[in-house]
Amino acid sequence: MLFALIRPYFRRPLRSASIYIDGDNLNERKKMSLCAGNSIAARVWLPAASGTLSGMMVVGTDYASNSLVGTLAYPNTTEWNTDNHTQADEVAYSVGIPATGTWYLWARMYYPGTTLQPTNDRYSFWVSIDGGAAEILGNRKDIDQTWHWDSAAGSLLSLGNLSAGNHSLRIWNWEARELAGSKLSSRLDVLLLTREVGYNPNDADAAASLNPVNVVPMVTTNAATSVTSGGATVNGGVNPNGAATTAWFEWGTSPTLATFGVTSNQSLGSGTTSQAVTATLSGLSPGTTYYFRAAASNSTGTAKGSIASFSTTATLPDGHQECRESPVPRESSLHLGSFAKRCGDTGLQCGDR
Repeated sequence: MLFALIRPYFRRPLRSASIYIDGDNLNERKKMSLCAGNSIAARVWLPAASGTLSGMMVVGTDYASNSLVGTLAYPNTTEWNTDNHTQADEVAYSVGIPATGTWYLWARMYYPGTTLQPTNDRYSFWVSIDGGAAEILGNRKDIDQTWHWDSAAGSLLSLGNLSAGNHSLRIWNWEARELAGSKLSSRLDVLLLTREVGYNPNDADAAASLNPVNVVPMVTTNAATSVTSGGATVNGGVNPNGAATTAWFEWGTSPTLATFGVTSNQSLGSGTTSQAVTATLSGLSPGTTYYFRAAASNSTGTAKGSIASFSTTATLPDGHQECRESPVPRESSLHLGSFAKRCGDTGLQCGDR
């Protein structure tokens, strides 16, 4: 069991943290204690919320949809710290490095705002290893409202040459803008320490390496199909991430799904690959835009996909279900006999039922 680093000024109880170490042989992936060691290990995965918190660095679940762990670390402050005048709001970890070498740091991050807001700069956090010089852990100024992996604002952040054994890793805020009605501080989900220069972390590797009971499902919403005037099929994909998972769809006429209906639950088991999920909506109103998203839940938490939309087809005044522009002039449609008839004053040609 990994214990978070103790510092005299910490004001919260010490909490345990877990690390997950991958060997160079990817078929030999296992959770290890600090004392076990592994001379060939190349990656150390760390839930960001598992460290010891101080000051205004906190953990929470805002924006946790599609996070991998479900609980996120972030600075609950408006402290603008670009000059590094304070390190009081931090999260600290004691990390077991399994092999001597040059190690690099990545983070899975989320910025809640947009580029028009002041906190989406190229930098989000300060980071230091073993009390050394502060480095910048980036947020990618060009990525908004999307979980993504970053190191040093698109570059590789080196922690230097580290010996095998325990090391102190600290992360604190560079910029923050957390208000009750405007939660704009960047969120941290998962950290990765690796000695692979050419490796770019991805969600699948992280989910497979973290303990599955600590990972919420990964959910995507896909386009609707078979749309008619009164119904549609909604589609999505869900990766249970190794824990028994239930999926459903939320739908309604609110663009933000402030209020919504739900479809029946679908049991997906506890696999580690994405599974297609679908549901049929019926009894819908013609000519109406509907919004929907896929959602799923396991023992760790609930994740929801992005919101998508579709519009049901309109029903014509005379009750016909299909209508298209007439290839014949409006005045000629009166003389088509049983082959066609006019739809009121719409100038449209409709097939007889």
